[in-house]
Amino acid sequence: MKLVFLEGFLVSIVGIPIGLLSGTIAIDIVFKVIKTFFKTSAFGELELRVLFSPIVLIISTLVILLTIFISALIPAINAAKISPLEAIKNSSNLKVGKIKSSKLVKKIFKTEGELAYKNLRRNKGKFRITLFSLIISIVIFISFNGFVDMFIEANQINYGTITNDLTLYENKLFTKEEVQNTINELKKINGIKDIAIDKGYNLNVHVDEKNINKDLRESLKQSDYVDMDNSTYNFINSRLSTPGDFSISNIKLSEGKFNKETAKAENGVILVRYSYQESLAKKGKV
Repeated sequence: MKLVFLEGFLVSIVGIPIGLLSGTIAIDIVFKVIKTFFKTSAFGELELRVLFSPIVLIISTLVILLTIFISALIPAINAAKISPLEAIKNSSNLKVGKIKSSKLVKKIFKTEGELAYKNLRRNKGKFRITLFSLIISIVIFISFNGFVDMFIEANQINYGTITNDLTLYENKLFTKEEVQNTINELKKINGIKDIAIDKGYNLNVHVDEKNINKDLRESLKQSDYVDMDNSTYNFINSRLSTPGDFSISNIKLSEGKFNKETAKAENGVILVRYSYQESLAKKGKV
């Protein structure tokens, strides 16, 4: 039984590093292909890059080791039930020959490891098939994890700032008193916990060309929401939202605290960094 597990371990030593490297290269190639088709957006260049995450590598390794253990468990149990004499009787299909051993394997894993190593060398075809399957499994796992992370990030960008289940828009024909009466009626409905008022303003933002990142200028010129006036970029129909106390109280700060009165006294603003682009531009550039 121990011999079977050692064979599986030796396969994993070779397969896991190759699989991790191949999976990382594969997802990097996929991201580059996607970037080629969707090179730019209204907000600038689409940035897709591979980041090495120790957690993902560790999880991938543990999943593969667990898979190998489970795969070797049944053959190991079956091998333990076969007597040495019966194993010798059924060895007529094996070719007699000298298999070169490894001093390192023998030193680390003793006699059982040496036998497992020789058995792998003797069955090169099966070893290569098993190794290839192992590498493909790791590549698929890492690639799938990369796509899931990408979709989660995209979903966070689109819906990260939305904390409500239902949105009602005010009709300009209603007076402030009628709007307040509607809010009071909604508060009485069973199941509604909180209501927040979000006031928005449509405006145009004018930014001088020298304050625009050079990498974004061409893509912004092609956007329907940006109009050029000499050396000025006019961001048409931009929206400024002023959330209510409920929205502010539900903001998840990465660090520090927020005090409403202090912010009002200092003319402070809340920057929600969900829809943004990170760049290598120098500080101060837009």
